[in-house]
Amino acid sequence: MKEAKEIYYLPVEQLSDDAIQCIEKVVELLDAIKDDCNINNFSRRFTFIREGKAISDVAEIKKDSNGLNHIYINENFCQYLWSVCIYLNAYFENVIHIPIMDAVGINKYGYKPNLIDVEYANDCFFRGRQLLHNFNRDVYWVTPNICNPQQFENIISHTNGVYCAAIAFIYAHEFSHNYLGHTQIQQTFPHTIDDEIAADDTAISFIQTEYDSAWGNTYKAGVATVLAAILLMSEDSISGDGTHPDMDVRIENLVTKLELHEMDPLWGYLGVALRLWLLVFGGLSIEEDMQQPGFGSYKEIYLFYMEKLKTVRQQRYPKIVKPDWDYSKREWVEQGVSKKNTTVGLENFLKTIKHPNPGYTFAPRIGPIHLMRLSERP
Repeated sequence: MKEAKEIYYLPVEQLSDDAIQCIEKVVELLDAIKDDCNINNFSRRFTFIREGKAISDVAEIKKDSNGLNHIYINENFCQYLWSVCIYLNAYFENVIHIPIMDAVGINKYGYKPNLIDVEYANDCFFRGRQLLHNFNRDVYWVTPNICNPQQFENIISHTNGVYCAAIAFIYAHEFSHNYLGHTQIQQTFPHTIDDEIAADDTAISFIQTEYDSAWGNTYKAGVATVLAAILLMSEDSISGDGTHPDMDVRIENLVTKLELHEMDPLWGYLGVALRLWLLVFGGLSIEEDMQQPGFGSYKEIYLFYMEKLKTVRQQRYPKIVKPDWDYSKREWVEQGVSKKNTTVGLENFLKTIKHPNPGYTFAPRIGPIHLMRLSERP
């Protein structure tokens, strides 16, 4: 029997079928996929790109060899994303959430902080961040790992679910570029700031349809984890660099659509990510951080560190430099493409047509990309 390392390029590959299921659960999204496959040159398959180098991109949608708009997700980013997820899960749960429950007397089940989980998650995060600068495949196969969780099965299992929901949001964001007609526009840059905001809004509108389901909180955590992972990539990640909204703007825009109540743990979960960026890149010292007066809710944690992040971003990037293109000169490619916008959105989905399964495959390290539909999986 083959070892997992002989089957998968990186351990995170083992979760690909589960990530597909997370996409499939969002029925509104799949109805829209069927629509776009019929009229908007969209490929119902997508590809995880294997690269033997540092992370070069998160994901993109572009023409494939068949002339269809095809989603590609960078597998190295996926492994990094998983490492951010396990770190935030372990740190928030054991260092913040359980102690707060103890302090206010609501820890009725007697949960105890597991600092061994925190130490392991911190090690995963350290190795995951190496993918931002270099690539060493063997590092990610050190056990325990996704394929061989050993004593960390609980924290890894929980992390896996949130990671899969994060992939569903990334997929929904890239698909939304096609759904809104962005891929049919001839322009200088791949997408504009307005396009990125519209894709975020449309993607979250798909995810919102699952808020009341058993997976609702997991989908919300997935969105939060994507935002955290992108923020924590570098010192410059707070700037949209003229092609994306600045990260404080993007986070605030999406968080308002997560419909979180005052004490929802996700406020604190995101607050941990904001605080970490400020400590590593934003000039916040441990001494200064320790002087803050305390918080009355998880939302206050988020708002406190978001205000600091916003201040740093405004100081370092005071002006948003608009790209050179002229919005008024955009031309639509007249090939039967529907001109959609976010206000049309979900009302026009084809409810009566059975949705297809989006497929996935891995781009091999050498040779051509092999595409595989879900129905073709063994």
